[in-house]
Amino acid sequence: MENNREELYKELRETVKNWTTDQLTKKVQGMLKVTDEEYKNISFCILLIFWVETILKEVLKELVLKYQKSEKQYPEFIDAIFNETTFGSKITIVEFIINQSEKFKKTYKDFFSYCRALNGLRNQIFHTKLKDIKYNGLSISEIKTQRKMFIDLIESRMKMGINFNRA
Repeated sequence: MENNREELYKELRETVKNWTTDQLTKKVQGMLKVTDEEYKNISFCILLIFWVETILKEVLKELVLKYQKSEKQYPEFIDAIFNETTFGSKITIVEFIINQSEKFKKTYKDFFSYCRALNGLRNQIFHTKLKDIKYNGLSISEIKTQRKMFIDLIESRMKMGINFNRA
């Protein structure tokens, strides 16, 4: 029995060496019983989360550069925050800095509300059944919800004075 398992494992390793990303994805999808539609919905959400992380990093860089006392920049500080913290912690850190100014707090209010909703969605993706994922109470499997998620992000960025084309 052990030899048979080792042979199967060896054969699988050799087969997998030639698989494409699409083939690997399909295999994992099948193992998790994730439909193509669920996969698309999750991918959309993950891309939005990645986009929000880039915006958070951009906002933090602008704040650090705006308030620094010397010409020195702090890329290590920003990288440490973004490489060593969770998505929720990144939101909390940048929001804490923003909230030190009433003007910034008002300007960024909708963006941080969006960030919190997206963080909740992220947690649902990783901690609940895929069919139950919701954004502000709406199912992410609905295209109207996905459109709303996209528009909400664009609108929150516009209120912050950030061009929606920038990543």
